[in-house]
Parts: sequence; C-alpha cells; structure tokens
Amino acid sequence: MTAFPAPSSVLPHSGPAVLLDEILRFDAQGLLAVATVRHSAAFSSADGSLPAWVGLELMAQGVAAFSGCEAGQARLGLLLGTRRYEVSCERFPAGMRLEIEIAPSTRDEEGFGVFDCSIHCAGQRLAGASLTVYQPINPEAFLREQLAVEAT
Repeated sequence: MTAFPAPSSVLPHSGPAVLLDEILRFDAQGLLAVATVRHSAAFSSADGSLPAWVGLELMAQGVAAFSGCEAGQARLGLLLGTRRYEVSCERFPAGMRLEIEIAPSTRDEEGFGVFDCSIHCAGQRLAGASLTVYQPINPEAFLREQLAVEAT
C-alpha cells in the first residue's frame, strides 16, 4: 500500500487552515482526500458545522494538494474562479467525513489549469464544481512583480 504525504506537508497552509485530513489517492488522473468537519477548523460555525460555501475551499485545497504531491512540496497557487458550483446542502455538519476528489481537466505550460472537483459523503455527491487556477512557474518572481505593481 502506497503512503501519501500528509496534507500539511504539501499545502501552503498551516494550523486550523488545513482542512484536509488525509490523502487517500494521488496519480496523474487526480487526487482523493478526506476531511472531517471539526469545531476547530477554520470557517467553523458555533455548532461546529461548515457553511456549504466552504466546499469551494475544500476543493481548492484538493487542487493545491495535487500540485504539492506532483512537486514534492507546497506550491503557491491562486484560485481564479469557479464554474457551476452545485451543492445539495446548506451546511456540512460537525463530524461528517467528506471525500474530496479532484481531476485535472486542462492545464498549460504557463501554470493555468481547470480542475473538475466533487465532494461526497457515504457515496452521496454533496457538491461539485470546476475550478480555474493559476500556479506561477516562478513564484518568487510572480510575488516580486505583484509587490512592484502595488507600490506604483
């Protein structure tokens, strides 16, 4: 059985901002991860649930984990947008075990990509979307450029 890295080692997040618990599968076709909804997670409501819009963050972390697994380390990435976010619930209740699946749809050599994503629980699809992302080839140069633009 193949051991996959801990999400915290391939995500550019730390502490309660890391919503993924474990990576179950990673290959060229995509990634499957799990997240248990916890009171201590970022974005948690007073009852420990997560609002349905946090599904987008779970999917984005799945994409980031995929990229991090490919690179062998966390990588800077930007969520540019989403298409067709469909969700069948208002909240993800505390204690719910969510499976986040992502698959690259299109990617280019500039760092732009589209990923098809879904969230399931106990075999039932709860949410799905296509995420458009940008992962700069040279993150340091990208950040310097952004800082220079902001300074003007």
